Amino acid sequence: MLQKKSDEFEQLYEKYDKLKMKVKELSQENQIYSHMCKKIETNSKDLKKSQSNLKKQLDQKLHSQLESEQEKLLLEKQLERSESSSKKSQKKYYVALVMAALSIAIISGAYSIMFAELAGQQYKIEVTPKPTGYTIQNLRGDTINTFLSWRLVPGDTLRVNIINSDNYDPEKIEVIKKTILSEKQLEIDNSLMHKGPKGTTSILYEGWLGALNDASKTDTNLFVPTNIEVIESNNGEGDITIELTNRKNADGFAGWTNSIADDSQNQILKSRITIFAVDSLSLAELETIVRHEMGHALGLAHSTDPEDLMYPTIQTNFPYISECDVDAIESLYDGQNTSEVICEI
Repeated sequence: MLQKKSDEFEQLYEKYDKLKMKVKELSQENQIYSHMCKKIETNSKDLKKSQSNLKKQLDQKLHSQLESEQEKLLLEKQLERSESSSKKSQKKYYVALVMAALSIAIISGAYSIMFAELAGQQYKIEVTPKPTGYTIQNLRGDTINTFLSWRLVPGDTLRVNIINSDNYDPEKIEVIKKTILSEKQLEIDNSLMHKGPKGTTSILYEGWLGALNDASKTDTNLFVPTNIEVIESNNGEGDITIELTNRKNADGFAGWTNSIADDSQNQILKSRITIFAVDSLSLAELETIVRHEMGHALGLAHSTDPEDLMYPTIQTNFPYISECDVDAIESLYDGQNTSEVICEI
């Protein structure tokens, strides 16, 4: 009897477990169903929102097209009005154009006059007048007074040696090199140099290489030196030496050039330039003195023109190599019997 009851209880318990499992499955299915319903509801809302946005965009495009059409009509009307009035304004336009052209011409003319008045003003140098000197000695040591030039053959190099360069400001050494090697041309109003009216100009050279290149364009009996090399050595080598010193010259000279010559051939063999009291010289003063002394080293004597670089006492505010100096080089290297620089205005 008990065994039978126990079997029935087990059967009931199994049915209970099955029923419990069924309930759990139904609960899970219910959760899945609820989730699906929520998702469908969310998708439905998103769909409605997208439809609303699309409708707004469509409305905006339609509105924009309508505005564009209206603007197009308005522009067409304005164009018609402009075309109708263009003939009336055409004459006024041509008058205005002519007046503008006249104004530009007047302004350009005034500017040209102003420029001519100021041409080269930036190259003006304020320096205290500096006395300079030079001597020419023959191989016996006698001082001579005759015309001299270098007698090089085409392709020869004229070497310029700066002595004691390591004792001085590198900027001063660069200034010395510039006075020798620069080929820059300077256009300067003649009125600034008391050589002519305002608006007329002359070409001057910043460095001797530029001036010598210009002189070499003229056929001369002797070769004008155009191959120049600048070196820095304390051994005294070089055709031309530039000795820098802080000593003051007893006679007050700022620079002095001594040339050794073969007077039988009127030929320079070596030139020695001395620049005194270097540390007391400004860059502009040093540049001016070296430029002057290099003229002597190349064979030029003093100039008769107080406004010229080669005047005995440098007093010009534009101490550059003039066309007059270039002409003197041409004459000297063409075998003329004078090295004096004679400038004619």
